[in-house]
Amino acid sequence: YVLRDDPGPAEGSPVNASGDPDPPPLVTPTQTPVLTSIAVLPFVNMSSDPEQEYFSDGLSEELLNLLAKIEDFKVAGRTSSFAFKGKNDDLRVIAEKLGVATILEGSVRKDGEQIRVTAQLVKADDGYHLWSETYDRRLESIFAIQDEIAGEVVTALKLTLLDEGDADSAGISPAALTRGRPTDNMEAYTSYLRGQHLIKKRTGDDMFKALREFRHAVDMDPDFAEAHVGVANGYTLLANYGYRNLEEVGPLADASVERALALNPNLGEAWATRGLLEDLRGAPPEKRIALVEKAVSLNPNDAQSLVWLSSDYGDANRFDDEFAAIQKAYTLDPLSAIIIFNMAIAYKQRGLDGEAARLADELESLMPEKAPPYRLRASLAWHDADFIAESRWHHRALTVSPGGIPSLLSLSDNAASVGQLEAAERYARKAREISPSSTAAIESLAFALIRQGRTDDAGDLVEQTLQLYPQDRLMLSLEGHLAYLAGDYDRTLTMVRKAYPSLFTDPARLEDGNAIWWAHNLAWIYRMRGEVDESDALLADIHRDLEPRLHVYPTDAPDWLGARTAAVLDDRETLERHLRSMARIRAGFGNFLHDPMFLQYKDDPAIAAVFDEMREVDRQAREQLASEGVF
Repeated sequence: YVLRDDPGPAEGSPVNASGDPDPPPLVTPTQTPVLTSIAVLPFVNMSSDPEQEYFSDGLSEELLNLLAKIEDFKVAGRTSSFAFKGKNDDLRVIAEKLGVATILEGSVRKDGEQIRVTAQLVKADDGYHLWSETYDRRLESIFAIQDEIAGEVVTALKLTLLDEGDADSAGISPAALTRGRPTDNMEAYTSYLRGQHLIKKRTGDDMFKALREFRHAVDMDPDFAEAHVGVANGYTLLANYGYRNLEEVGPLADASVERALALNPNLGEAWATRGLLEDLRGAPPEKRIALVEKAVSLNPNDAQSLVWLSSDYGDANRFDDEFAAIQKAYTLDPLSAIIIFNMAIAYKQRGLDGEAARLADELESLMPEKAPPYRLRASLAWHDADFIAESRWHHRALTVSPGGIPSLLSLSDNAASVGQLEAAERYARKAREISPSSTAAIESLAFALIRQGRTDDAGDLVEQTLQLYPQDRLMLSLEGHLAYLAGDYDRTLTMVRKAYPSLFTDPARLEDGNAIWWAHNLAWIYRMRGEVDESDALLADIHRDLEPRLHVYPTDAPDWLGARTAAVLDDRETLERHLRSMARIRAGFGNFLHDPMFLQYKDDPAIAAVFDEMREVDRQAREQLASEGVF
């Protein structure tokens, strides 16, 4: 990882007369709401079968999605609206928390093919009923009911809250909300709603179940575009969360998203899913941005797409755009765990530690028995280069969610970095038990084996995995790493070129953490081979890409960057200074103490003394965390 000290203002940040950066404006969802703002609360399931809850939830979400497509119309996000499900909170309190002026609520009773839907629109500040209606229809009329309710809501707002001209100029028209039937097959639609209900939970088991529902919906109606998006999203999220291998499911996701767009090119969620797929494949930020911006243009109130867009902007060093996108997502969906997590990180990267801590507290109050609050605190500790606190928080996350692959892999990597190798192997094997095709888990296990000196075992594991997934970047990178440790630099270059071809372009491009790590090592190999111009060019590209981004990484970023650059250039005095500075701040030096690029200096007395300091720091961290049961 790259680590940060004091990067100064982010690129593009405003600077005041004193020369200090002005902090970005703080965002709270309780700003004075505009009148064209609404939250759609989950409709109450009045059916005798509690299993029909997915249907009432689905109706609510479909209404939310219809209203969210109106430009300049603020619709609270699904996660935040659904946070009040089953509660009796005062509508004024709900509206204040969500930053909206109106609330749409209702109920659904489903009995066989008959449904009764009641809906009412309430002005939150005084409880005044702007509109209400009851619909007794057959199930096949559900789409017409959704369109009618959305249209009536807009009409009510238009007549009671807005001047006619304001409503027209905002493009708010009931007719604009009318859509075609997504499917004529009610069994397909029912499966689609079940899938949507399940995939929001984001557990591995629920995502697999959701994928089955979406696939059944497609089987029932091959022309159901939204169901094809569900299939694509299911495969993509399973890969994103480490439960399936991208090489295995990526082509399936591609086929589904292309089919969805062929049926309906205006499905914003399809463009967003395509953007996430490209992200997982390491595509250039500009390509991803174009895809997700298309999604946001089609659905400007889609908070999830805004989160992905924010991440893509950050990868492109467009930091003001990154912050604006996550701000908007947070304003739309302030109770979403994913969005709170990303908003807190955005504050932390801008030096607003108090706001980041406030959001961490807020997330823990929302879900104290779930992993996200503790993974957030671990991420904040990582940014502070506080290795011990980071490991403790990952362990806490694992305590409340024993099957959490991100926590297992983080603990495995941290244990390996301080030499607690049995724990590193144990955590990695547990992750692999949960998700056998996760190459991230295989990577962590391979590194644990390598640190134990079991390079043959690690090599066998990598070779077996490459037979299954010959294009997997992590495995190709690991094959290159094994060659690098063995001193076979020709093979190293061959494997890294396969994994990260962007490192061999002119100029080179650093795609992700592995590519960042490899870049300096490649520059060192070039120098070892006498290819000084190539080495210098790559070093220049590294600094061009990383220096504007130092605020994104932990606090000793300049020392990390400086030490690795000095190792390439054989600048021993500078190398010693940066390594000594790092040893005063953090623990976890496995990558330095086992890297041939640094081991070449082990006979230099001054640098060897620093290596001893680093080993002592790691020993103390290892013993402390072992005594606490973390490792």
